[in-house]
Amino acid sequence: MVCPPRHLTAPHPSSTTTFRRIWPSANTPWSGKETSSASTRTANIFRRKTHRTADGLYDEYGAYELGRRDSPFDQLFHLIINFAVGGNPVGAPDPNAFPQNFEIDYVRVYECVNANPDTGRGCGTADPDVVPLKDNDGGPLEGVETAQPYLESLPLYVDGPETLSLTVGDETSTNTLTVGGFTGDGASVINDPAFSDPDEEGNIVWRVAVSGGVANAFLASQDLVDDPLLDTGFDFSGNRLAGPGGDPVGEVAFDMFVNSITPGTDLVIKLDSGFPNLGEVVLPESEILVGAWKTYSVKFDMFLANPGFMDQGGTGVDLENVINPFVIEVQNGEADVYLDNIRATNACKVVGACGADLKTKGLPDVVVYDDAVNLDVWGRGIVASDSGTGFVDYTDPSDPNNKVNWAEVASDEPERGQVLEVTFNDSDAFGVWFIGSSGTDLLAYNAGAVQFDIKVLDYGNNVEGMTFKIDCFFPCGSGDKALGFIADGVWETVTFPVSRLTSTGLDLANVSTGIVIFPTTQSGDIVFQLDNIRWIAEADQGPLQQIDLPVTFEDPTVDYSLGDFGGATTVLGEDPEDADNTVAITTKNDGAETFAGTIIGTETRRP
Repeated sequence: MVCPPRHLTAPHPSSTTTFRRIWPSANTPWSGKETSSASTRTANIFRRKTHRTADGLYDEYGAYELGRRDSPFDQLFHLIINFAVGGNPVGAPDPNAFPQNFEIDYVRVYECVNANPDTGRGCGTADPDVVPLKDNDGGPLEGVETAQPYLESLPLYVDGPETLSLTVGDETSTNTLTVGGFTGDGASVINDPAFSDPDEEGNIVWRVAVSGGVANAFLASQDLVDDPLLDTGFDFSGNRLAGPGGDPVGEVAFDMFVNSITPGTDLVIKLDSGFPNLGEVVLPESEILVGAWKTYSVKFDMFLANPGFMDQGGTGVDLENVINPFVIEVQNGEADVYLDNIRATNACKVVGACGADLKTKGLPDVVVYDDAVNLDVWGRGIVASDSGTGFVDYTDPSDPNNKVNWAEVASDEPERGQVLEVTFNDSDAFGVWFIGSSGTDLLAYNAGAVQFDIKVLDYGNNVEGMTFKIDCFFPCGSGDKALGFIADGVWETVTFPVSRLTSTGLDLANVSTGIVIFPTTQSGDIVFQLDNIRWIAEADQGPLQQIDLPVTFEDPTVDYSLGDFGGATTVLGEDPEDADNTVAITTKNDGAETFAGTIIGTETRRP
C-alpha cells in the first residue's frame, strides 16, 4: 500500500458491508428546517434517469435529471381522488349538507391543447411566452427561486482526474485530484486512470481491475495545507445560502463499463472524510450491466444512511468535509471495470443556491477602496460618465465641464485615513460614478455582500437619496438599487447581499465594476464621501422571494425588481394619502426621455 500525502487518509477496505443595515432577510417557504415533508418535495421536482429496469420502472441508482416530458406516465403511479369536506378556500362544511355521495364514472388524461413539447409549457401556464430554464449555469437567474429545479455539477474525473480552480480577485488557487488505492492481502490490482478506451479512439478512461482479495481505488483531494486560499477537501453539503436553497439533493454520479465480474462480487462505492468517517453503498447485483456503458448514481443520503466502521469509531461521512470524493472497492470476488465522467451534483429550488464546492480557508475580502483603489483587481480605477458627454467614460477627476468630479481627501475622522469625495454639480446632465475593471471573477462571493461606508455632506435638491448597482458590461448588470435617503451628514455602513444583485441580472463571473453609485435625482450641488468599499464572503441574508401577484410593495422579504429606463427613477415610499401604505414612487427627472418609465419585475421575474 502506498501511503497518501500527509493530512489525507486512504480509504480503508470494508471488513463488513453495512446497510445528513443589512438588507431585509429572506423568508422562503422551502427551507431546510421543513424536514417533515422533504421527501415529498424531492419527489415533486426531481426525476431519475438513465437506465431502466426490464419492466420500465425508474432505477433508484440512476442519476438525477430534470423531469421527463412524459412524466409521470413513464412510471407506475397511482392517483388519489379526494372527497374534500371543508377547508381553504371553501370554508367550514355545512352540517346540513350531509349525507353526500362521491361517485366516479371514469378518469381520463388529456393532452393540453396549448401544450408545447419544445418549451415544456402546459395547460397551467397562462403566458404563452413562458419557458422553463434551458441551462443551469445561473446567468441572469442567479439567486431566483423557481419552480424548475436548478442542477449544478462538479466534475471530478473527465479523461483524467480534474484540476479545479477558485479565483478570488486577482488570485487563483487550484485543487488537482490524485488517484490512490488500497490493496489487501493477496489482491492483484490494476489502477490506471489514463487507460485508452478500446472502443472509442481518443477517449481516456479509468481502468480498475481487482482479483485475489479486497482492494479499492479512489480519487483524493490535493493536500492544500500550505495554500493561502483553498483548504484540503470538498464541501458537498450543497446549501450555499444557509436556508434559501432549501434541502439540496445531491449525488455522486459516474459512467461505468463492466468488462467482467464474477458471481457474488460486491462493487462498493464510498464517500469519506478520512478513515473511519465514511459512508458506503453496495451496488445491487441487479444494477450491474456487463458489456455496456451505464450511468450509475449513489445519493448523498444513501451514504449518510450507511456509515462504515462504526465499531472503530466511525461517525459516517461529513458532507461539509469530504476528502476522498469517490472510492470504488471490490469485495468477495473479481471485477474489471472502466470508469468515466465522475461528478458530484447538487440540485435545489433556488437558482445558484446549491452546488458541490471546493473548501476554502475563509475567503478574504476583495478590497475595492481602502485609502487607495485596489488596482490589482480594479485596474480601470475611478471612472465617471454623464449624459452631457454622451455617457463616454472619463477619468479626469477635476474637469469642470464634467458632471462628476472627485478627489481623495483626508477624513475628518483620522482613523479612517484617506476617503473618496465625489461631487455631482448642478448641471442639467445626469451622471454616474464607479470603480471599474476589465472583468473580475467573483463567483466565490455568491453568498456574500458588497459593503461600503458612505457619508452625504450635501444632498443639494435631491430628496430621493442614493442609488447603487454593480455591472458586468452593458447591458449585463444588477439594475439600479435604490438606497433611499441615507447617511445624511453621518457615516453609515451599507451591506448589500450579492444574491440581491444576481437575482436581477448580475453575472458574477465577469464583474466590471466594484461599485457604481450616484444620486437618485441630481439637482443642485451634491457631495458625498466613500470609504472601506469591499466585497465580503458571507452575508447574513439570502435572496429575497420572487415577486408575485398581488404586487403590494409592503413585504420586506420580496424583491419587487423595479427597473427604471429613459431617465426615470423609482423608490418605495409612503403613500401621500395613506401613511400606512407603501407605494412605488416614480419620478421623470429633468432631461428624461418622453418614454421614461419603470418595469416591475424583470424578464425572468414577472408576477
